[in-house]
Amino acid sequence: MPKLRRSLFIGLGGTGMTSILYAKKMLYDNYGDIPPMIGFLGIDTDGPGFETTSVTAKDGTRISLTAAEILPIVVQNPRDIYARNITSDRFKWVPEHNVSALDQLRVGAGQVRTNGRFAITNREADVERASAPKSTRLTMRPSEILRNTVCLEPRPRYMWCSR
Repeated sequence: MPKLRRSLFIGLGGTGMTSILYAKKMLYDNYGDIPPMIGFLGIDTDGPGFETTSVTAKDGTRISLTAAEILPIVVQNPRDIYARNITSDRFKWVPEHNVSALDQLRVGAGQVRTNGRFAITNREADVERASAPKSTRLTMRPSEILRNTVCLEPRPRYMWCSR
C-alpha cells in the first residue's frame, strides 16, 4: 500500500466540496478510518447546509464533512462592498458585465466564477484562520504536539474546484 503524506484537501465551491467528500470516502474505504495526517476544508459561498450532505462507504458508514471542515464564506451586501472599492485595484479584475451578478452572493455564487473569487477576496482572513491551524496540526507529530514544536516537513495542500 502506498505511503500516506500529511495533506490538507481543500475544496472550493460545491463541486470542490463534493470532490473532497468523495476523497474522504475513498480514504475511509481503503483504510477503514480517516488517517489522522489527512485534513479537509470545504469553502463555499452557500453558507451552512453542506453538513447534511453525505456519501455511503462500502461498509455502509455515512461519510460527511464535519462542521469544523466547512467554511461558509457568505458575503453580506456585496454590491455595496464593490461600490466602496471601485476606485481601488482590489476588484479591478471583476468584469463590468459580472457586477450585477454580485447580488447572488447572498445565496451562493450562482455558478459565476468571479463571485467565488470576490467572496474569497472579502473573506481572505477567515480562509487563512480556518486553513492555518489545520495545516499546522497536519505537520506536527504526536510527540511534537506535546512539546508544542512545529515540524518543518512540507505541507501539501490539494485543492479541487470546478473548472
